Amino acid sequence: MNKLYILYFYIFFLFYSVTCYAQRNPADCRLKIVFYNCENFFDIYDDPVKNDNEFLPQSKKNWTAERYQTKVNNISRVICAIDSINLPDIVGLCEIENGKTLADLIKNQNLSRGAYKAVHFESSDDRGIDVALLFDSSAAKVLSARPVPVSFSGVKLREILYAKTVVFNSDTLHIFVNHWKSRSGGIAETQSKRIMYASVLKKITDSLFLKNPNANIIIMGDLNDEPGDTSVFRELNAQGMVKNPQPQKLYNLFYDFYKAGQGSYYYGGDKKWNMMDQIILSGNLFSSQKNVLHYVPGSAEIFRRNWLLYQSPKSQMLPSKTYSGTMYHGGFSDHLPVTVSLVKKHK
Repeated sequence: MNKLYILYFYIFFLFYSVTCYAQRNPADCRLKIVFYNCENFFDIYDDPVKNDNEFLPQSKKNWTAERYQTKVNNISRVICAIDSINLPDIVGLCEIENGKTLADLIKNQNLSRGAYKAVHFESSDDRGIDVALLFDSSAAKVLSARPVPVSFSGVKLREILYAKTVVFNSDTLHIFVNHWKSRSGGIAETQSKRIMYASVLKKITDSLFLKNPNANIIIMGDLNDEPGDTSVFRELNAQGMVKNPQPQKLYNLFYDFYKAGQGSYYYGGDKKWNMMDQIILSGNLFSSQKNVLHYVPGSAEIFRRNWLLYQSPKSQMLPSKTYSGTMYHGGFSDHLPVTVSLVKKHK
């Protein structure tokens, strides 16, 4: 009898898991949101208008079809593992080369059961690494999308991806996917470019608040600055969490992680963790009384699992990379994903 009961329970659980995903109840389900820097997610083909020579089969990195497929498997495995029941609903990505990498990712066996669609624009980045947005079409619909231009001293920088979406057929959600200028060349020397990104983003969010003081906004990305740095904390004015978040303001869910010395990226030069990957929400998304769609308290997480890490010679557990220079490791990424959840309550 006990064995029969266990079998029945297992079948019920399996059926429930599948049907919960396929037949979501919009008034009850959570919205799982993820951002992930994929670390040089290139295909193996030469793009004549981009400097992708570092990731070709004949390059010093020896970027073969087999290694590319391992990368696809690894990135899809991480995304799949973030939610144990359903796949994540909205996934922001950076350091992806093009639409082919996204298509291969979506059709991978780890993600193929989902109803993912992609938003992607070729960026001005000379290496061809872009940002992108994956969304579960059973939970979200993209009404419009565009690349937001950013330039500094007349030079085009990598664009910000903006998507206006409707989630659960009722709530408008403005999503911005970012990959700001890296610190390569020096933190101080490149800071002004990241401040420019923050300035452009602030103008857009201010305009959204002007049209609708209760606008639902999500800013996600690898900002290459930490939550307390000038670009994020002052120019964008994304503050740490407060007791009573206010509409028309932005709140950084990873500010407290930063203050605690935690991070999504370990920089060997500084020998410390950096909270580069962040998710920022508008104040309205913290009000469960006023807003049907709202943040789930405590759901902000740096997705850190042992299988995503390796033990360094100094016995530190660090993100398992694909490469160190030209040395192939076959890992996942030099960044860890960050994730938050929103929930839609009953009206």
